[in-house]
Amino acid sequence: AEYMGNSYWSRTFVFWMDLLATYGGEDEDQQQDFEPPKAPTSSSLALIPNAAPEIDHLQNAVAYVDPHAKQLTHNPLYHELYAPLVGPTHPFRQDAISVGVKNHLRGWVEEDAIDDFSFAEQFHTFQSYGFARDPSIGTGLTSNQYIGNLQTAAELQGASVFDPPRKRAKKGEDEVEAVEETPQFDQSVLAASKKVREACLDGQFGVTKPFVDELAPLIVELLAVNPPAELSSTLEKEFGWNESSQTFSGPVDRVLLENQIGQIILDTTNTLHTTQEEANGKGKKKKGKGKKDEDPADVDNWCGPWAKPAIVPMGLSEEQRKVLAEQTKPRETPKQADDPRNKMIDAVDSWSEFHGDSMFDYQGRTYIYPPSDVKPRDHECFYPSKLIHTWSGHTKGVQAIRLFPKYGHIMLSAGMDAKIKLWDVNKDRKCLRTFHGHSGAVRDICFSFDGRKFLSASYDRYIRLWDTETGKVLNTFTTKRIPYVVKFHPDEDKQNEFIVGGSDKKIVQFDTRTEQIVQEYDQHLAAVNTITFIDENRRFVTTSDDKSIRVWEWGIPVVIKYICDPHMHSMPAVAKHPDGNWLACQSMDNQILLYSTADRFRLNRKKRFAGHTAAGYACQLSFSPDGKYIASGDGDGKLWVWDFKTSRILQKIFAHKGVCIGCEWHPVEPSRIVTCGWDGQIHYWD
Repeated sequence: AEYMGNSYWSRTFVFWMDLLATYGGEDEDQQQDFEPPKAPTSSSLALIPNAAPEIDHLQNAVAYVDPHAKQLTHNPLYHELYAPLVGPTHPFRQDAISVGVKNHLRGWVEEDAIDDFSFAEQFHTFQSYGFARDPSIGTGLTSNQYIGNLQTAAELQGASVFDPPRKRAKKGEDEVEAVEETPQFDQSVLAASKKVREACLDGQFGVTKPFVDELAPLIVELLAVNPPAELSSTLEKEFGWNESSQTFSGPVDRVLLENQIGQIILDTTNTLHTTQEEANGKGKKKKGKGKKDEDPADVDNWCGPWAKPAIVPMGLSEEQRKVLAEQTKPRETPKQADDPRNKMIDAVDSWSEFHGDSMFDYQGRTYIYPPSDVKPRDHECFYPSKLIHTWSGHTKGVQAIRLFPKYGHIMLSAGMDAKIKLWDVNKDRKCLRTFHGHSGAVRDICFSFDGRKFLSASYDRYIRLWDTETGKVLNTFTTKRIPYVVKFHPDEDKQNEFIVGGSDKKIVQFDTRTEQIVQEYDQHLAAVNTITFIDENRRFVTTSDDKSIRVWEWGIPVVIKYICDPHMHSMPAVAKHPDGNWLACQSMDNQILLYSTADRFRLNRKKRFAGHTAAGYACQLSFSPDGKYIASGDGDGKLWVWDFKTSRILQKIFAHKGVCIGCEWHPVEPSRIVTCGWDGQIHYWD
């Protein structure tokens, strides 16, 4: 109390001491009975047995990971994360953890690396012989353990239906000889099989359903002797074979039955008879020996190991094959036979007529060589305003015009009168040559890279390759459909290849050296109208009547870009800008749309050229050499010129009485345009 220095704490201390004294007084008897345990001596410790090994419980401990947890607070080990679930499961929970992970109705199914042929081999072997290799051992294809009828597997030494018959070892007293097992057949089976053979050869097999039902027991016997899988499946699928009643329930088609089932049964009976005759010793012959004599000393009759087998399987005769081919030949309906689109027009003789005074000038050059004063150069262009010349010579409308590459000193025109004319543009402006070689209207023409050759596509379904200088036909191609557009490859080193788009929805690539089709691009759903090369001639763009635009890699028949929107219309004419970055497309809603030729190939919605009436006509487009202007004809015979930068209409000229179908900007002259129309005339504007 003196230490605490306070009377309150002293009284509290006395109070607790009194309580302790009271507590000890109540339990004095218990304290007297209680004796603390004595410490064991050294002698007693040696006598205590200790058989339990020391176990480190933390060494084998596995941290618990809640399978329903979505977050982990530590980095568990692999065996901790995938430890098996222990403890009771929820009786009503149907999650994957409770019922087990399944990918099939009956559990977890794992894939095995078995190819289709090996699986089919084991499947048909099990269906025919009743055994198959055990797929749970090894790879299932190399294991020597089988499932199913193990006795048959041991007798056949595991041979499948596709393996040749195995030879069994017959042990003798002094030697072991390998002999082939020869089955023995009942004489009734042989007689019935002979009946099947005669019926098949006479063409009676499958004539009536009762006759087939009569042969049903024989078919069962043959299936037991040599059960081919294709025969069983064909009987069940095509003719309703009922195994329990041994009858056919479906209709019997004579041609199909003779072709599929009859031939298989015939081969089976041939094998049956051959095997039986060999077993009886009649006509015994070994494979690889001669047909007439087995003695090698007989030089005249012995054929050696290269001889064909003596027994040749019997099949359909030549007359039966002709009848079968005639019955199975697809017949053309009267509607298809009368369709004019499926008829080829006979090709006419090709020739050309020169209209000039002399083929050569004073230097010995022909008209194909450009004049010395005509040189390609960069220049500023202007839109035309007046007519300076008219070419007339076609008796019908002019479909297309093409100027000579780079120079434009001569011009080709394709007419609906099946003629192609070559005109002089620079000097006298007269007709130089007329090419005759088509029986229908000429749809499209195209110069080669150097202009020495050109292609013409006509409605007579023929594509002709011409020599521009001599007027001779170098080659003729056809796809048996109407070609709508034809293009040479623009590269100089690929002038032996050209591409054609036609009415059969296909784009066909030809090689003039081999005269063969080297590639087909088949993705469009309607006739192909235009082909335009872009991206340094590595790709090309096609438009079609299916109202879509597709971009292709040259030589690869896979579409790399497909553009088709509900608002789009057919685009039968396309022109490329001189810088190669834009494509102008003549849309059938009376406007010209602009697409970028970059990787994304997107529509430029800020620019469109409108005002003309071109719906229903494939009016050609043309850019000026400097790219400042774009020109187009229309259905009213007008020539329209727009400013490419502002899309404003700069010029509108009444060029033709009919449709102004084509226009071409001169590559050298700064402000001249050539137009053609269905009035049969070609106009030159400046």
